[in-house]
Amino acid sequence: MDIKTIYIQHAYITDDFPPLRFNLALLDGQCARDIYAAQGASQTSIVFRGLEGEERSMKTDVLIQGTPLTVGLFLNVFYEEKLKNILMSLENHPGIQRIIVRAHPAYPVNLSFLECPKVELSSREKTLWEDADACDVVIGGNSSFHLSVLKYGVPTLYYNDLDYVDYDDYNFVKNNICYEITSIRDLNFQKAAEFYADPDWKKRFSYLDAGYGRDQEKINAETRSAIEKQLS
Repeated sequence: MDIKTIYIQHAYITDDFPPLRFNLALLDGQCARDIYAAQGASQTSIVFRGLEGEERSMKTDVLIQGTPLTVGLFLNVFYEEKLKNILMSLENHPGIQRIIVRAHPAYPVNLSFLECPKVELSSREKTLWEDADACDVVIGGNSSFHLSVLKYGVPTLYYNDLDYVDYDDYNFVKNNICYEITSIRDLNFQKAAEFYADPDWKKRFSYLDAGYGRDQEKINAETRSAIEKQLS
């Protein structure tokens, strides 16, 4: 008797992933399907279930009101010396009142060398969404957290100089998903707000997250139906 296999996408898919070889694949969206298709033909049935996490409207208004902002710096791998310089630049930015540093679980951060009253290190017990909820905007490098935070309604800024991963490793800039900044000193929150307020941005995001803007109960029903079909 053949054993049916179901694949559930957990992480963002890159060109390094092997072809799909399952009976059913539950993918985040068309982007993942296109990447897998480029790796070779597959007979796998595919259902789009979208990204995990709560969906909220993008909060861009606060970026253009001129009030002091709370900025998140969410880290993956990083250069310690560059991190120090980045935090000093954020500390001295007149439009920023608070800086929340979220470390990757595998890469702990020691900020004892800093004398920056605006900077605080998030507790390891806090979830990604708890930290995002406390921020008006989040800065990060090459990490899939951008998608989760953007879906949650918090604008993110892609800054390549933060880590030593290849530039735009996830193609978020190429696909116009993330607003890119090239300098901390020249942060332009107005332009970032305009980028995410663009009506076409939602269409671009749904290419990666097929559940964006859709009814979750309908998505769940489609997923159940596909799984039951495999089990029948």
